[in-house]
Amino acid sequence: MFWKNFGQIILALIALLVLYLIYSIVSSNVKLNKMRAYVRQHPEAVKVYLSPEARGATSGIVRLLKVNGGTPTRFYDARLNGFLVTPGSSGVEAQYSLNRSSTQLAATAGIPEFNETVTVEEGKSYRLSYDPEASKYVFEEFTAPERVPPSEKRKRRDTGE
Repeated sequence: MFWKNFGQIILALIALLVLYLIYSIVSSNVKLNKMRAYVRQHPEAVKVYLSPEARGATSGIVRLLKVNGGTPTRFYDARLNGFLVTPGSSGVEAQYSLNRSSTQLAATAGIPEFNETVTVEEGKSYRLSYDPEASKYVFEEFTAPERVPPSEKRKRRDTGE
């Protein structure tokens, strides 16, 4: 019976894959357009990076919940992600989530939420991270890694820079 319907099953899987691909592209474009519109409206916007962390069999990430009581405008930059805010003070709500590789479950029990007002200056970047050893959140000025185009990487590799 399975083999009789094998062609239909494959067709259904291909259709699901195509639908997922279309959804991913549209969703990505909507997020990108939202971020671009925010930057056009607020050219002085400041990037705040959310810092992932990996230690042995556990890893964690700061999950952004709200900015100024609403949905944040996110960005994705060179394998780092974060959110945009205007210079001055902004209310930020976040939660650190600890993942154990053996269970793939996120644990937030006993970890307090970050619910504070942060102050940022135009022209600077910041990072919000969690220090599990000190059990506290850290908000600090941050220099993002330089984004190098692939052609430049090859040139640097070939010349030994």
